[in-house]
Amino acid sequence: MTPFITALIITSGICLAAGGMHLSITLRRREAAAGLLFAAMCFSAAVNAMLDAAVFQAADPAAFVPLFKWQAGVQGIFWTSLTWFVVFQKGCARRWLAWAVTGAFALALVVNMASPAGVFFLAIEPLPLVDLPWGERIAYASGEANPLRVVADIGGCLMAGLIAECALRLYRKGLRREAAILGGGVLPCLAIAYLHGTLVQAGIVGPPPMSSFALLVLILILYASLTGELLRASEAALEIAANERRWRALIENINLMVSAIDRDKKISYVNPRFLEVTGFSRREMVGRRFLEFVAEKDRGPALERFQRAMNGRVRSRYTSTLMKKDGAEARISWFSLALQDDSGSTAGLISVGEDVTAAEVAREAQRLVRDQALAELREVTGRLEADNAALRARMAQELSSEEAGQQRPVSAPNEPPADDEPLMPMEEIERRHILEALKRASGRIKGPGGAAELLGMNPSTLRNRMKRCGVARP
Repeated sequence: MTPFITALIITSGICLAAGGMHLSITLRRREAAAGLLFAAMCFSAAVNAMLDAAVFQAADPAAFVPLFKWQAGVQGIFWTSLTWFVVFQKGCARRWLAWAVTGAFALALVVNMASPAGVFFLAIEPLPLVDLPWGERIAYASGEANPLRVVADIGGCLMAGLIAECALRLYRKGLRREAAILGGGVLPCLAIAYLHGTLVQAGIVGPPPMSSFALLVLILILYASLTGELLRASEAALEIAANERRWRALIENINLMVSAIDRDKKISYVNPRFLEVTGFSRREMVGRRFLEFVAEKDRGPALERFQRAMNGRVRSRYTSTLMKKDGAEARISWFSLALQDDSGSTAGLISVGEDVTAAEVAREAQRLVRDQALAELREVTGRLEADNAALRARMAQELSSEEAGQQRPVSAPNEPPADDEPLMPMEEIERRHILEALKRASGRIKGPGGAAELLGMNPSTLRNRMKRCGVARP
């Protein structure tokens, strides 16, 4: 086997290995589009190199033409896969360019299949043998160019424009490494692989075409780029996993209830504290609709809150009633947050709750005690007001009697009084009233229910009269 053919076979093997390795990695990842396209590029490059080796060893046009047409078709698959790989992996603001490239190469494949000698030649002349500089002899085609090959050339130009546009956009976004890979790696390989083959077919440059080796270099550049991204993604995944373990340890051991609800109203997660409060097991709760565990009186408001949250209006704090497994009710104070997916849409809710059943029972008992105390206080106040009114009426009556006694005519010196019973001195009457008021007020002078209030007097005036009447505070 000659050195050139050996190099082509090695190139095919390397491309095949790269495609197989990346395909196995891609099938284990969620974002499979770009990976599958890269694997398709590798496999088509491997087939192209093997067809190159067979074409260069063909003995006559009858054997050469079918191989040459197959090679043109495989190259069309490669260029289309490369175009969409750039779109999915690096991003593209003008996807119409990608569709235009796809359409051009699809049309070129139709022309390639319909034309007797393929998309590049109208007819292939007897194969000339070409001597390579190191003495190896290969066969290569020559003949009149197919005018419809312009369709494939247009596809190649559009593809180069798309890759240049992506590289420029990445550079403007500050992603200079990715821009350098496309602009400094992919574009030169594309020029060598496509342009050099075109020049050889036109007879401007001598064979052999270097497309297979240029495709290998292009694949190795992209493979190195993807490997670096995979390593960075792996490191990020390890960091995310570590953070997830820390958060899970916190959530699993926190003394608060934690639950997650998806957009279908189903419970996707509950922590041990949630299970402890409700009495259910994780298997009994996960996968069921959350409304099944809400008290019937609260289901309407709970469903309304959930629907508002799905529309982006999350009420962060609220209280609802849950039904325990034993039929008892638990009042839970919740704090909720919306979970969003990659597109920014609300994917569900995560809620952190605290069991406030005992606190609400204590508050209700405290309210009842307070209401009872207020009722008793009102009753005592009513009795004191009634006693105060009676005392004032009595004092007014006694003062009226005293004033009436003072207005009686004075008897003669030797004339006995009209009433045999002696009159009580005014000071004694006042003294007795003060003592009675102090007794009813339990010794208090001022303040609500005090003796001064019962007598309708100023506290300082009452103290002066007590001092004058010789009344000591009990």
